[in-house]
Amino acid sequence: MNLENILCQIHTNHHILHLAVLLFAWLSTPRPWHIAMPSGEAIGSRIEELRLATADRLSNCIALCCVMAWRVTWLAMLSRETPAADPAAVFTEDERNLLDQAAPDRKRQAPRDLEFYVRAVARLGGYLDRASDAPPGTTVIWRGFSRLADLVEGARLATPPPNTCG
Repeated sequence: MNLENILCQIHTNHHILHLAVLLFAWLSTPRPWHIAMPSGEAIGSRIEELRLATADRLSNCIALCCVMAWRVTWLAMLSRETPAADPAAVFTEDERNLLDQAAPDRKRQAPRDLEFYVRAVARLGGYLDRASDAPPGTTVIWRGFSRLADLVEGARLATPPPNTCG
């Protein structure tokens, strides 16, 4: 079953169907965050692979992908324009602690500004961070955020709840 069949089956909720069609049409035009998606693919070309069965799931997925693509693009641009910005505006304390631990020894003395943490996220996504490399792009930041989310969840699961023995 492809995306067109799913959209045809949800004809009872015209508002969500209309929203989905508008979003796909809008997302199919070139936007800066298209390159933020994994493998440089546009959002519309990847949503069909998710095999969403209902209109609510489809609209939630589109909304989440749009927000994540916007966040990654915004972060890439922000780190280039204001690299010395406070990272607390973008990263949680847990994320910063995990990224500090993941930093290679040669980078541990670097100032802990926004650029440091964006590069740390990009390294998780495959960015090599050599002296001659360009600033990290949206694809490696996207992949890095995916890995960082896994690290945060793993750290949360590894930490015993307070007031427990063990």
